[in-house]
Amino acid sequence: MARVALLLVGAVIAFVSCERFGVPSERQHVIRRYNQFRAVIAGGDTTRITEFVAPEFQSWAESRLHLYQNFAVPLDDGSTVYTVRDKATICPRPQRHYYVIPGGHTIGMVKLNGEWFVTRVSID
Repeated sequence: MARVALLLVGAVIAFVSCERFGVPSERQHVIRRYNQFRAVIAGGDTTRITEFVAPEFQSWAESRLHLYQNFAVPLDDGSTVYTVRDKATICPRPQRHYYVIPGGHTIGMVKLNGEWFVTRVSID
């Protein structure tokens, strides 16, 4: 039992310490694209939203624009950006459940033809 607890604690520590990692250039591209998306939302230019949303999510995005407006907030030093191959997850305001388990609202992104596109908002 103690071994399982120790392994679990080790896994959580490893995850927490690695959560900010990813390929640096890809992280920067994701952050740049996210900030461009936020600027369009903040400017109220709803006609340009589709330029930033993956094609398969465009109808979803148009009907749920308020989710992007509420949860796509500016990034700060505490924000996390995960990149794995052609997928990225942005958590602008991370939280810890029970002081350990990472959480928070996230915005997904996917890389298509060399460019990053927003997918959907996941509410935690």
